[in-house]
Amino acid sequence: MRYFKFFIVFIQLVVCLNSYSNNIKITEHFIKYGSESTLYVKEKSFNKAIAKNKRSGIVILLPPLCIPSAEAFDIPAVSFMDELAKAGLDVFSVDFEGMGKSTYPKEMEIYPPPEGVYPLQSKDAIKQLSVIIDYITKLKNVEKVSLIGWSFGSIVAAEYASINHKNVDKLVLTGAMHSFSLPLFTKPFADKNNQFNAKLGAYQNIPWEAIYSHWKMMMQEKDLVTQDTINSIEKVYRNLDSKSRVPGSIRRVMGPMKDLFEVWNERPVYEISKIIQPTLVINGDQDLFADKNLFKKLTGVKFKKEIIIKNATHWIIYENNRKKYIDAIVSFLKNKETESAS
Repeated sequence: MRYFKFFIVFIQLVVCLNSYSNNIKITEHFIKYGSESTLYVKEKSFNKAIAKNKRSGIVILLPPLCIPSAEAFDIPAVSFMDELAKAGLDVFSVDFEGMGKSTYPKEMEIYPPPEGVYPLQSKDAIKQLSVIIDYITKLKNVEKVSLIGWSFGSIVAAEYASINHKNVDKLVLTGAMHSFSLPLFTKPFADKNNQFNAKLGAYQNIPWEAIYSHWKMMMQEKDLVTQDTINSIEKVYRNLDSKSRVPGSIRRVMGPMKDLFEVWNERPVYEISKIIQPTLVINGDQDLFADKNLFKKLTGVKFKKEIIIKNATHWIIYENNRKKYIDAIVSFLKNKETESAS
């Protein structure tokens, strides 16, 4: 009888855990953009009926170039979206054109890639983000949203915030970039005058191994992430682009790389001094892609905070120290002290 009671308690616990996970609501949005395109946005929110924390805001996640997709934020077992939703936030992740489930530019349907055409520079992403934010603010009946930008997404988030003060509440920049020198990653794209090579194609075919090699380089042989997590990310990555002609690769749109080329040659693509929203800059201490001086350049921001997480890289969102990272972001987003500063 005692074992039977124990079994019943065990079953109730399993049901409770499943109920908890199932109470994260997923909604997919396909937003019309122009006459021929759609932009994909994934939404996750925690069931209001059982949420302990009242939802305090709308958060939009902007993707990196390393895993260019809304799915970068929703990797099974290490879902950043789930953690933010459980904290009571309504979370959206974005596919820009040429990523994931959004429409791909016509140039990316051509093989070999046409030269001298670079879709999805930050100026293009800004236009797409404007349409997405307009859609979400109307959908949720709010005036402002908060932005979390990772890597290339940080450039888009920062640039958008610098020219759109009225509808950005708070800004989180991770693996963030503005202007610094990184010749190791610019030389392969440079012409003889150190300009972006006009003979480069509209997209690249990037295998998972190329992404993982950069990650391993930053980890410096430290045990910063589990193999199960790496395998989970690889599985998602390899399924991002079913139309890629190179097995195990994705077609990565070249516009963001052109922007990064400028940034890594100390030629900024946005005016950082025009950002005024409360801003959190949060990076891993082993992140080679992050601009170490970016925080100091936020001269127009009244409320700003910088956090460096030890033993973490550009991919901190998946690593062993991710809880410190997530807790810091949630605390910043739900901090009432920042509201009067926005």
